[in-house]
Amino acid sequence: MKTIVKTLFVLLFTMACTTEDAPEIPKEQQNTENPKNENPKPETPTNNVEALQGDWFRVAGNNPSNNGMLVRVIEEQGVIILAQDSGFDKDDIKWKDILSRDEENYDYSELGSDYNYYNAQMEIGTDDTLRISVAAAGAGNIQKWVRDFAEFNDCMPYEPMNDGNTINEFWDAINETDLYTGLLPAVTSPGGGYYTVVLTNDSGVVPGLKVTSSNDTTGAISNSTAAATSDENTRTTSFLVYPGVSYDIAAHYSSHVPAGTSPTPYEIIWSYTDIVDCYEPNDEFSEAKAIPKNEIIEAYAITGYINNSVIYGDPQSYDFYKVQLREPGRIKVEMLEVPSSINVSVQLAKQDESAIVASYEEISGEISSNGSIYNTLTDSTLEEGTYIIRINIGGNRPTVVNDDQDLPEHWNSPYKFRVTSVE
Repeated sequence: MKTIVKTLFVLLFTMACTTEDAPEIPKEQQNTENPKNENPKPETPTNNVEALQGDWFRVAGNNPSNNGMLVRVIEEQGVIILAQDSGFDKDDIKWKDILSRDEENYDYSELGSDYNYYNAQMEIGTDDTLRISVAAAGAGNIQKWVRDFAEFNDCMPYEPMNDGNTINEFWDAINETDLYTGLLPAVTSPGGGYYTVVLTNDSGVVPGLKVTSSNDTTGAISNSTAAATSDENTRTTSFLVYPGVSYDIAAHYSSHVPAGTSPTPYEIIWSYTDIVDCYEPNDEFSEAKAIPKNEIIEAYAITGYINNSVIYGDPQSYDFYKVQLREPGRIKVEMLEVPSSINVSVQLAKQDESAIVASYEEISGEISSNGSIYNTLTDSTLEEGTYIIRINIGGNRPTVVNDDQDLPEHWNSPYKFRVTSVE
């Protein structure tokens, strides 16, 4: 019993001392929100990614094929809205688990082309420029993104590369044919152009001129004489040229030799006229060139000779373009000018090459006639993304002319169109 009494006495004594010995805190030093003056718990740091929210457009980096992508940041994730030619899909999470280190720097996980995530860092500048560094070797580990929508334009201007030469030779006998393999050299100009070849003499000979592609041993681009022309001593041929293809010339002595003129001299004069088309090459779906909306686009319908004939539906009778929609809308293609020697038709497609249904509005002429002008409008509203426009070159579209014939208008005049997005 004595033990119990002793314990209670000690406990009461301790409590009394504790209360009485506690120092009195002046009112001006008291924490009214924490009256017991206890140590507050540390605040949990917040992940401030507010500055990153919204759309970002890729404009530079060491993997240029990904330029043009649109990523939309929603909270801590960056979702692909426009994949461009990156190989990613719309709605892929490109930037994952974004975590702020301070007001300008962020850590996150970057989706790679192998669909694995890699450690990466972002730095946002005062000019709303986002620079990305990915902790992995390879293309795409350095990137630059901006806020403003980047309307890409793949137009690559170049200087015209005109050329020409003259050859003086002799025919030694009637019906002699002199062959000049590759006399007209392959041009490197991406848009092509046209060659003009003149075979002439002062001896009264009616010459024959044959033009062939060096790629083709059957047929000919042009093969005839100067008979029944305004100048029977001269044969002239002009034809459309395809880049990278050389052409052969055959000069034929097709009439009798006037007395005292054997051997008979003749002259070949050739010239190349370059047509600058800054969107070429774009004859294939995979070569579609990016064009900006709301601007007039100029291009040429130069369907040059690869072989000795050009058939409608050959690759050189198409021009492919691509446009971006930042927001859902309908695509409208307005043909503004079409040369009188061709007819053009417009088709639209998704990136998987599936066709998009569209309607046509005639502005002048019938849609199927040369030089006609009309508008094309998709029937339905399209989602954000990249879409393909195919221009088909049809109609008469002459590819070769001889002697007194005028050059077709489309050889030197572009077709013009404009693409817009409408509700």
